[in-house]
Amino acid sequence: MDELFGYLPPVANPPSKTPLLTLLKQARAFGLGLVLATQNPVDLDYKALSNAGTWFIGRLQTERDKLRVLEGLEGAALGGSFDKGRTEQILAGLGQRVFYMHSVYDNEPVIFNTRWAMSYLAGPLTKDQIAKLPEQYITSDRLTVESHISQPDSAASITQRDLSTKPVLPPAIKQVFLPEKTRARGKLIYKPAVLGVADAVYNSEKHMITATKSYTILTRFNDGPVTLDWNQSRIIDTELGDIETTPIEGALFSDYPAAAADAKNYDTWKKLLSQYIRTNLTLKLYSSPKLKLVSQYDEDERDFLIRVQHTAHERRDAALEAMKKKYSSKMQTLDNSIIRARQAVEKQNVMASQKKMDAMVSTGSAILGALLGRKTISATSVSRLGTAVSRTSKAMKSGQSIDQAEERLKALEVQQETLQTELEQQLKDISYEYESVKDVIETVNIRATSTNITVHLLGLAWVPYEKGELTDTILI
Repeated sequence: MDELFGYLPPVANPPSKTPLLTLLKQARAFGLGLVLATQNPVDLDYKALSNAGTWFIGRLQTERDKLRVLEGLEGAALGGSFDKGRTEQILAGLGQRVFYMHSVYDNEPVIFNTRWAMSYLAGPLTKDQIAKLPEQYITSDRLTVESHISQPDSAASITQRDLSTKPVLPPAIKQVFLPEKTRARGKLIYKPAVLGVADAVYNSEKHMITATKSYTILTRFNDGPVTLDWNQSRIIDTELGDIETTPIEGALFSDYPAAAADAKNYDTWKKLLSQYIRTNLTLKLYSSPKLKLVSQYDEDERDFLIRVQHTAHERRDAALEAMKKKYSSKMQTLDNSIIRARQAVEKQNVMASQKKMDAMVSTGSAILGALLGRKTISATSVSRLGTAVSRTSKAMKSGQSIDQAEERLKALEVQQETLQTELEQQLKDISYEYESVKDVIETVNIRATSTNITVHLLGLAWVPYEKGELTDTILI
């Protein structure tokens, strides 16, 4: 059925709607062949059309048409896989004579091209006209071949040759010319591409940075269903002020795809460029989490590593000095205690020696007095003997005090060695910690928001090539 519009509306219920709905349901259930066509995809009952198993979709003119068709495809694919975003991108990029086929019997949609088709709509043929068809077909075919041989520069072959003048496009389409970086020795030919010039502001409060980067992005046209894909673009080293508005005299022009002549496509490509910058062109920074340092937007990795090492050495020295200062008071206290302990040992040794001498003298005097005196032991002899015994006892106690003092001194010296070992280990740990800082460098990617992306130019760019016998050489 050619032109379904009016026979299957979404709201009204004309007499044709019920039998059409029945045919669609039977087609889905039993495989009945049914072909429906329309050029008005908006005012159709897509709930009924969701019964269709195969859809052929050509170039859609308005966003409303695309939304309605996407809605219908989504309903037809209910229960199966349907990538709405990808399908929308494909439909937006369909060129002339390019069709999208969606089938419930295939896992993936199919994109295909058709040749030019002409229909004169002459009306029903009579029997006499039908009888003459073979003869007309043979004659027409022979004339077509002769025409191609005798007229190689006909309108049909225009896409196979280069143009000597700048193509005429709608005024809304900006045409620019990229300058030559290398002078062409032979013939110069311009080839079409899409150029975008944009600024992106990257802002991060966390990393305390605000930076602006300018991009000049060039992408070529594709032969497939998606005419233009920014993911296949490249950034070129050409500033906005270097872009020219007039071609080099005598240059040739390569043919351009039909999509390049539609001004509406450039609005879509401009939005897609902004999305591409937001998603793919991030501001790459380097970060040292330990030192809490972040590189500047124009600082490369090597310069940042040098700054990290310098900062790490400064902070390491400060940390070592602080640790030494922390242990200094403890070490000083221990040193003073050890000095006093040594003095106490020396004092106890002197006192013990004196007491031993006194005890020996007292004991000797008592014994001599007892032996050389009268036979009867006098009170004086007894007193001297008691004094000798007392001094001997004190001398023994002094020896015990010396042992205690020496033990205390040894304990303090062990404590000093332990504290010194602990300090040395702390200093080693600090040195290792800051030496390994340079090995822990992270990458930080900051994205620009949509409101911070400004597209200054988006248009059809003519890229200079040097024409060769086999291949052409790009000159930018």
